[in-house]
Amino acid sequence: MAWTNLPTNYKDAVWNGNRKYRQINNADGTVSFEDVTEYTQKENSFFGAAEANQMNAAMNELAENIDSVEENAKNAKASATTAGEKATAAANSASAAASSKSAAATSATNAANSATTATQKATAAGNSQTAAANSATAAANSAAEAKENAVLAAALLYTGAGAHNAIYRGKNLGSAVTSEQWAAIKAGTFEDMYIGDYWTIGGVTYRIAAFDYYYKTGDTSCDTHHVTLVPDSNMYTHCMNDSNVTTGAYVSSKMYASGLDTAKTTINNAFGSAHILSHRQYLQNAVTSGYASAGSWYDSTVELMTEQNVYGCKIFGNCINGANFPNNYTIDKSQYPLFAHRPDMISNRQWFWLRDVASAANFCNVTGGGNAYDSNASAAIGVRPAFSIKS
Repeated sequence: MAWTNLPTNYKDAVWNGNRKYRQINNADGTVSFEDVTEYTQKENSFFGAAEANQMNAAMNELAENIDSVEENAKNAKASATTAGEKATAAANSASAAASSKSAAATSATNAANSATTATQKATAAGNSQTAAANSATAAANSAAEAKENAVLAAALLYTGAGAHNAIYRGKNLGSAVTSEQWAAIKAGTFEDMYIGDYWTIGGVTYRIAAFDYYYKTGDTSCDTHHVTLVPDSNMYTHCMNDSNVTTGAYVSSKMYASGLDTAKTTINNAFGSAHILSHRQYLQNAVTSGYASAGSWYDSTVELMTEQNVYGCKIFGNCINGANFPNNYTIDKSQYPLFAHRPDMISNRQWFWLRDVASAANFCNVTGGGNAYDSNASAAIGVRPAFSIKS
């Protein structure tokens, strides 16, 4: 077999700056990294399996030739008893061949060690790529979280009813309104107060349902900034009327006449009567054929909620029925932001009255299961009123 010289033109690959990798998103959800670094001399920089096999084949051939030389030397020495110079020369040749074999074996060992080192470096490079990918993913997640936190922080910096009605927080504000909170209410900025925040006073949790809900309403404009509150639970139970009638609607009911007195006393004691907003409210005062047919403006402090306050629309309360136009001219015409953000808070697992007339015998209410309902006026059902505080 003719001898083929092994290559001796290996060179180190050269690149500028850091090595570059492209991330590839695989269909199975994993990612791969492709080396896109621009190299020079790369074609002569790789020593791999093909080169190792070529070197080993050459070494094997050399070893076979050495074995042949040794055998020929022995035969020559046995037969050349009179050719001393030739025998000596053959012996010298054999010795040189043995040295060459040893050197070749050493070279093979060195080559194997080099191959092992190259494999270890390749593994280390792969580990470095994985670590870099993990670091990049962590950095991206951190950036996304930081952006989200920045957006939330920016939203919390806005003041006024519009911004604060749009954010639910649910923070415990303590057991009394502080001077700073009264000042923020008076200014209409409402700093550090948001929908769902609450005060717990005398065992009752009063939760913020809206900011400036009644601002600029009424036959006399309400120009006082305020916070509307609703207790989490019923304050007690009471009937709408002693019998199953809705005559005179809400204003003529026993509830309106005296049933809210205990609630008003408790609320005045909790916040101070001077801090309870009195504003003009349009309330129904007549019923015809089972629907509210008339109403008027009244001074208002503490009232039962309407279906609109709770659900955002009429459910059992009478709406237009043919030629009859129910008296639904209320300023409590939209849902409190609390119940828009947290519909689960409509239900406190207790029945409670609403002030809407449902029929000649029934007023509207919310059941313990949270569904809209109406019940006989004489039923003892929970009192869960709404009111507003001002500075």
